Amino acid sequence: MRWIASDAMREELEHVLARETLAARWPVDTGAIHAAWQAHVTPVTPLPHPVPLHCSDRADQKFIDLALAHGAAWLFTRDRALLKLARRARPHGISIATPQAFGAPR
Repeated sequence: MRWIASDAMREELEHVLARETLAARWPVDTGAIHAAWQAHVTPVTPLPHPVPLHCSDRADQKFIDLALAHGAAWLFTRDRALLKLARRARPHGISIATPQAFGAPR
């Protein structure tokens, strides 16, 4: 398994980590998050893709676009708008699931 991400995804991560509401709800170790990103992410460039799947949240479109363009088998997310695409993404070879669902016993 390979974790791929684009520059736009890195910017989204920085935006989310900067939210005061996130820190108020959960303690966030930004150093550990950045270290995990550096250690595990393979940076890729978004490519055009022929199969349009449209996310209802335009800010999250980049995630499904990257998955389609690079032939990802999995897209892990907790985002409701992306999870709604799960059934429509399956015929294109992408399983969209929460991290918890992926790790659950079958």
